[in-house]
Amino acid sequence: MTDIPDLQALAAAANMGQPQAQYRLGALYFSRGEMPAALDWLSRAAESNVADAQNLLGIIYLNGIGIACHPRKAAELLRAAAELDLKEAHFNLAGLLFCGTGIGNDDTAACRHLLRAAELRHRPALRVLGYLYSLAGDAGSQALATQCLATAALLGDAHAEYALGMRYLEGAGVRINVDEGAYWLIRAANKNLYCAGLRLKALIGEVGETRIRHIMQRHISETQSLVANTSDLRQPEIKLHIPSSSNQKSMTVSEYPQILEDRLCDYLINLAAPQLVPSGVVDPNTGKPLKTKLRTSSSMNFQLSMYDMVVGFACRQLASLVGMQAVQAEPISVLRYLPGEEYKPHYDHFAVDERGTPKVQDTNGQRLVTVFAYLNEVAEGGETDFPRLSVRVRSSKGKAVAFLNCDAAGKPDPDTLHAGLPVIRGEKWLATLWFRERPFNWT
Repeated sequence: MTDIPDLQALAAAANMGQPQAQYRLGALYFSRGEMPAALDWLSRAAESNVADAQNLLGIIYLNGIGIACHPRKAAELLRAAAELDLKEAHFNLAGLLFCGTGIGNDDTAACRHLLRAAELRHRPALRVLGYLYSLAGDAGSQALATQCLATAALLGDAHAEYALGMRYLEGAGVRINVDEGAYWLIRAANKNLYCAGLRLKALIGEVGETRIRHIMQRHISETQSLVANTSDLRQPEIKLHIPSSSNQKSMTVSEYPQILEDRLCDYLINLAAPQLVPSGVVDPNTGKPLKTKLRTSSSMNFQLSMYDMVVGFACRQLASLVGMQAVQAEPISVLRYLPGEEYKPHYDHFAVDERGTPKVQDTNGQRLVTVFAYLNEVAEGGETDFPRLSVRVRSSKGKAVAFLNCDAAGKPDPDTLHAGLPVIRGEKWLATLWFRERPFNWT
């Protein structure tokens, strides 16, 4: 590493005790995956109050990269960086405080840090704030949602570009303007945002390639007039949708139609798509990942740093359906099934020994409840089948399905055998939460 002159000078400056050089050197080691050296230099810089080092080190502790996951240590580092008014630290701390993993929820403080990050024109913060305003529903919040998303889009945030484009196409908080909507979809699709590419393809089928080419070449966006005035920003209302009743499919399985709003479903897909890998399963005897032909989908699990306040809201919404706390859930898992892919009959609960004790020995306990939500409309196939209950659930975007893996005594229920039937046409996206007996220990 030190045979390159610039790096040699950087290492020399770091060894002389220059904090910014220590941060840059630590960040460089981090980018190369050389974690012992990265942790050493970042820790030195953090001790000298380099906010960027404190923020990056906080993310490392949050995700457990090369070191045990430690949410409290992460929170401590992020708070220190936020006190120095680093916008990234305000944003990261907002997500951690809202989700409460390992440190407890503090919604008021979370919103305060999110608003500060937005005031500092942090793109993801403006985007998240825009989504939260849009979920509130009232006209004033919808106007703020459009302003925040427009500001983030103008700053180049792909998720905001997509959300803004969809608002123009659907007339959500802004008048319908197909050309403006297409303009922002094109920008998001050019950044490989998954849902933007799909929606743009559909739009081309609706209005034709000639019109889309014209928009790409000549359209002048009107969005500049919508830039948010930071003095108008206010704490978003965090309001869960609690259904008055469910569609009870059996004593074990319940459906909840339209629990996740469409754009929230798209948001989860867009975050997950770049990180999909071939799915495995959890060995019911050991709790360790296991590759098997039983499951042919692709999937990913969210890291703690991906739990912004929108993701946290989705988790709370799903947890509320079954009276669980979001912190009891394993990392949210997003799955995609392409045509022909399936998940053959299986159980979600862990196997137990002759005394009824789960064979997976960790501090979290048994998987008591499963809740999943369909994130898109499946053209054909992909139903969830419970063969022993004679229940088959059809997919519908935003619909949640909940079932109890264990009976009232905590004993695994053999009737919860279930399968994801093969997709015939299109694709199927799911977000799944498995709830344990106790708050899930990420460490």
